[in-house]
Amino acid sequence: MITYLFGAGASIEAVPIVDQIPERIIKMIELLEDDEYKLSDSEMFAIPNVDENKYQIQSMLIESLRWLWKHVMNHASIDTFAKKLYVTRKTDDYNRLKATFTSFLLLEQFKNPIDKRYDSFFAALSEKGSPIKLPDHVKIISWNYDFQFEKAFSSYSLKNDLLANQEMLHIYPTKYQEGGIDDFGIFKINGTTSAYSKEERKLSPIILNVNNSFDKTLIENVLHAFMMFLRFPFQFTPMIHFAWEDNKISEMLINESKKATIDTEVLIIIGYSIPFFNRNVDRDIIQNMKAIKKIYIQAPVKDAEDIRTRLKSIIDLPRDKVELITDVKQFFLPPEL
Repeated sequence: MITYLFGAGASIEAVPIVDQIPERIIKMIELLEDDEYKLSDSEMFAIPNVDENKYQIQSMLIESLRWLWKHVMNHASIDTFAKKLYVTRKTDDYNRLKATFTSFLLLEQFKNPIDKRYDSFFAALSEKGSPIKLPDHVKIISWNYDFQFEKAFSSYSLKNDLLANQEMLHIYPTKYQEGGIDDFGIFKINGTTSAYSKEERKLSPIILNVNNSFDKTLIENVLHAFMMFLRFPFQFTPMIHFAWEDNKISEMLINESKKATIDTEVLIIIGYSIPFFNRNVDRDIIQNMKAIKKIYIQAPVKDAEDIRTRLKSIIDLPRDKVELITDVKQFFLPPEL
């Protein structure tokens, strides 16, 4: 079995990595303030007990993005700020961070084209005779919130529907979680840029069409969800979460990913720095890979050796069993594939 472990660097052409987030937040604010994207100050969303018009809610998101930018600039990363809010039990601010960050990531993904490497990846993996049949012996664990997999795969499935592509890719978490761990599967262990409706007890996509254009309608959909997150946090919650949270969905995802990857012989780490905040989860998953024989780390030259050093705190394979791949133009396909 071959398992991929994806980090933020795998989506860098479409979604900012940690160091890029402050600058990209500022650019998003500027875009939302542009007259081209200004929403109506007379129309309202059909949300109970919400008196603000669409333009006022747009202004609320812009204000929250400025709030997030200020605090990210004063902390080592957005994860550091989130962890501080979590351990100090500042629940309202923690919920605001998730609502704002989810909205930002959604808008970013539709503002930018997909990372082209995902397209090439599916082209290589697709089995002969069927562009949508992917190898059962390949599993993917992703720390990313984005839906680059779904967007790239839509050009093979010929479907724009987010849920339809998640079903075909066996993506966790979705409402399609029954079985599937013996098939090709993708486990988003940090969640995804969607919402969870506690009343309906299911994942609720904020944007259903993965190939939507960045326009006023898209912004309205994101703002509707943003307002639901803020006003009804116990009924409608962001589906992104962090490694330190005591979260039943996170626990389920980690357990399912461990079951699916226990027979891993080859692990490929792409665009992932093995940060300290995630270390316990990474250790839990990787040490459960009882048959592991080879690890490939794909990262830029400046980062690759440091990642190999951090990996030793999780699993100490002989040096010749951990190979560095510094060409990052395409996702690495191992000879064992």
